[in-house]
Amino acid sequence: MQASQFLARSPSVTAEPDPQTDLALVFYAAGNAWETALKNLAERCPRAIIVGCSTAGHIQGRSIHDAGMSITTIKFQKTKARLATIRLPPQKILEAGIKLGRDLQGPDLKHVLLFADGPFNGTALLAGLCQELGPTVKVSGGLAADGLEFRVPSTLARQNIEHGFAAAVGLYGSSLHTGIGTCSGWDSFGPGRLVTGAIENVLYSLDNEPALDLYRRYLGDEAGRLPASGLLFPLGIQRKGGEPLIRTLIGIREKEGALVFAGEINEGSTVQLMKANHHKLIEAAGTAARSATEHGPAAQVALLVSGAGRRVFLAQRSEEEIEKAQSLLGKACLTGFYAYGEVASGLCNQSMTVTTFTET
Repeated sequence: MQASQFLARSPSVTAEPDPQTDLALVFYAAGNAWETALKNLAERCPRAIIVGCSTAGHIQGRSIHDAGMSITTIKFQKTKARLATIRLPPQKILEAGIKLGRDLQGPDLKHVLLFADGPFNGTALLAGLCQELGPTVKVSGGLAADGLEFRVPSTLARQNIEHGFAAAVGLYGSSLHTGIGTCSGWDSFGPGRLVTGAIENVLYSLDNEPALDLYRRYLGDEAGRLPASGLLFPLGIQRKGGEPLIRTLIGIREKEGALVFAGEINEGSTVQLMKANHHKLIEAAGTAARSATEHGPAAQVALLVSGAGRRVFLAQRSEEEIEKAQSLLGKACLTGFYAYGEVASGLCNQSMTVTTFTET
C-alpha cells in the first residue's frame, strides 16, 4: 500500500498524483466550487474510486484545514475496491442501507468505508448496511458536515458532489488488515431524564417537557445559536455496564419544540446532558488510536473521524488530539475529518474514531 497527500487550495489541482491510484479520499470545505479540481483528479487518476465528503475541518497529517480540499491517494498491492452509492429518501433510510450492503456483498469483503450526508438518521443507515454485511465485515467512516452551518453538507462519489446521498467503498482481499478504535472522553452531568417522546432521531420531550425548551434553559445566552451551540452539550443515553451512548444535536424543529439528532434516541430510555474537558478529550484520541492498533500490524494509512463538537470545544487545541493519536500510529499516513457523526462498526457521536489500514 502506497499513500500520498496534497492540499488543493483553489478549484484547480496542480499536483501530479500517481495515475495508478486505486482510491482517493477527498475531504473539502462546503460551499466551494470543486468541479474543476475533481475533474482534474479524475483525469490524472482514471482508475481511482474518488470518494469523501464536506467537513467541519479536514485532517491531513498532523494539521487541520478549514479551507481547501484535502486529497489522499492510495495505491493497493493486492486489495480490490468497489463503489456503491444511493440517494437517501427521508422515510427509507434503513432500506437504503440494505441496498448498499447488497451492492457490496462479496466472499472476500473485508471492510466498508461509508460517507453520508449529516442530516439523516445515521443509526438506520448503519443498521440496514450491517444487516446485509453480517458481523465479520467492519464498517467505518462518517457523516458529512458543513462547518457549523447545518445546511448543506454533501457527499462525494466519482466526480459528483451530491446532497441527500451516501457512498460506500468495499475493500476486498485477505492481504488487507484493518483496526478500529473509538473513545469519547465526555462526562455526564445533571439529572437523568426520561425520554417521553421520540421518533427515530427526533426527540420531542424529556420528562414530558418539550426537549427544545429544556435545552434552551440549560444553554441560556447560547440558546440563540442553536443548533451549533448544542454541539457543546450532546445527550448521553445511559447503558448498563458501559459508557453512555452519545448523540449529537444537528437540528431543531421550532414549531414542534423538538430536537433532531444524528442517531436514534429510543422512547423510554434515560438520558443526561454531557460536558467535556480538554484533557479527557485529548486522551480519548490516544485511547482510540491504541485500540485500533493493539491487535494488528503497524498502520500504513489511518482514517481519523472526530465529532464536530470536539472541534468546537477544543478550538485552537484541536490539533493536540490529532497529535495524540499520531503518537500511537507511528509513520501511518493520516487523513480524516470532523463530522456530524462518526462510524466505527456503529454510529458514534462526539468521539474520536480511528481506522487503520495495512497490506501484508
